[in-house]
Amino acid sequence: MNKKIRTSLSLILVFALISVFSFGCETKQATGGITSEIINLEVNNADISVDFWEMLVAENSFDELPPPEPVVTVEYLHILGVGDNLMHEPVMRSGIQADGSYDFTYFYDGIREYLDIADVKIVNQETIMAGDELGFTGYPSFNSPTALADSVVNAGFNVVLHASNHICDKGISGLNNCKKYWDEHHPDTLVVGIYGEEGRNRDIPIIEENGVKFAILNYTYGANAEVLQGGLENHTNMLTTWSDSRYLDYNSLNPEVIEDITNANEIADVVVVCPHWGIEYQTKENAYQDRVAREMVAAGADVIIGTHPHVVQPVEWITADNGNTGICYYSLGNYVSNQYDSITLLEGMAWVTVKKTSTETFDRFGSTVTTEIEVIPEGTGVLPMVLQYHNGNNGNHIDGVVPVEQYTMELANAHSAQNRSGRVATPEWFQGQVNEIFGSYALAVSEIGPEPSN
Repeated sequence: MNKKIRTSLSLILVFALISVFSFGCETKQATGGITSEIINLEVNNADISVDFWEMLVAENSFDELPPPEPVVTVEYLHILGVGDNLMHEPVMRSGIQADGSYDFTYFYDGIREYLDIADVKIVNQETIMAGDELGFTGYPSFNSPTALADSVVNAGFNVVLHASNHICDKGISGLNNCKKYWDEHHPDTLVVGIYGEEGRNRDIPIIEENGVKFAILNYTYGANAEVLQGGLENHTNMLTTWSDSRYLDYNSLNPEVIEDITNANEIADVVVVCPHWGIEYQTKENAYQDRVAREMVAAGADVIIGTHPHVVQPVEWITADNGNTGICYYSLGNYVSNQYDSITLLEGMAWVTVKKTSTETFDRFGSTVTTEIEVIPEGTGVLPMVLQYHNGNNGNHIDGVVPVEQYTMELANAHSAQNRSGRVATPEWFQGQVNEIFGSYALAVSEIGPEPSN
């Protein structure tokens, strides 16, 4: 794990000196007192220089007073991350209220208790919210209700990833509309990966929680075209490079990614990189993901949270050639969608534990506080979950997410995906996939809490 260390120094008055000036000694004490030259001296503390204070300490044996024992304080912070808000038409219809408005807040009820205790709460907003006046559309060219943004914030998320392959579904103007809505209605939410009319900048997005600075970097491989759409590079962060003729090179890594991580490592305590990458519906990371993840960790990434494949992929601790380490979630899968193959219904909630250790040490001049911040394996992993929906009046209706360990045969039989996929996705089948894909990184519900329990 990469420890980030900060040190601060605070000067304090030496208590022995206070007592000396209070009483004005007449003779030198047996064990290092005040000499006769300063008998009855009236002192204004504000006029005494630091050098004079040090001289007084040097002439008098305060070394015989042992300093207090160091004070060590340990705190834990947590990063929560979930996969794609993939807003197919039935998913959108699930949020229609009696008055015709939309509210999707209940989508997140299944993880409410974790949102309440996490510090940095990340969701991948797969689809663009280009403006309600354009009408709502699903696959393949999405436009989601802006009420989804309100619901995400109401649920408790404070970081939204927007760099996906669907950011240009309604053109640059739709992307600009989306960013404008966030800026005007939820300015305190950190929205990363896209830039509105102001254009792209290289500022490092930072969210600070409990004195710890988290950098959140978000990139996409492209936007559903082999050629980079005109001007899109000014409105999003690109994971890949492109030629003079604007053809994307999907096997490349944009050098700006490594530059950003390096810069983020200088100003943040924890660097989280969120790439939109990989091959859809593959439950194993490919060679590109493996190579790029190691380059990111070598540059200083502490956590990597991947999206795009619509299925879960493995989690692993990576040790780069230079000794840096980081946790990589290659893909968390979907969060909500209308997909029906059983493997697309299995998803992961990243849970990352950050340990903050503050040590205050004392000497005769003051105290020094050293703070170590690191991502630790204890209490870090992934909570496997199942997306549940049933056949309602407006098509498939989202019910929410259920941890795999709590998934029952009754829920499986009620899942309307059964009739679509032709497979009875039993609890045992989901658990088998968890064992195969996540292995020992799978967390139980009981292992997620304010302090690590494993």
